[in-house]
Amino acid sequence: MKEQIFFVPEFKDAPSNPARCFVPTGRIEVNASIWPLLSKQEQEFVLNHERGHRDLKTYNEVAADNYALSKMALKKPYSLKNHVRSVSSISHGDKERVYNAQKRALQIAAKDGSKEALLLLDSPFFANADGSSARGSFVVVVAMLVTILFLVVWIKKH
Repeated sequence: MKEQIFFVPEFKDAPSNPARCFVPTGRIEVNASIWPLLSKQEQEFVLNHERGHRDLKTYNEVAADNYALSKMALKKPYSLKNHVRSVSSISHGDKERVYNAQKRALQIAAKDGSKEALLLLDSPFFANADGSSARGSFVVVVAMLVTILFLVVWIKKH
C-alpha cells in the first residue's frame, strides 16, 4: 500500500501542529504553513512520528516519539541529540515527552557504549531501583542541597 501523505494549506483547528495522522485510515497530513519553518531533522522526526501513530495504531504521543527514535537513532551524526531537540521544539513544552526522549536517547547511547550516558541514567533524575522516574526525588535532593548551602553561608556570616 502506498503511503498517504498530504500537504494541507493550514490546520485551522491546530495551527501550530506540524502534522497529524488519522490512525484508522493511515492518512498523514502535513501542515504546509508550518513545514518550511522546521529543520530537516525536525521534518524527518515529524514524518516518522506520524508513521508511528499509523503503524502502531495508537494516539499515544510518547509511543510515536519512540517509534520515530527507533527509525532514526544512530543512523546519522547527532541523531540522538537531534531527536531530543525535535521532541522539545515540537511537543509545545510537554515535559513528560521531553523527559522520555532524553531517557530513551541515553538508553540507546549507553547500549552503544557511552559511559557518560550510563552514569546519567544511574543518576537520581532518571531512575529508581524499580526503573520508575525519580524526578520528584531529584527536586527534593536539589532543594536539600540548596538549603544546606544556604545554612553554611548563613552560619559563617553570623
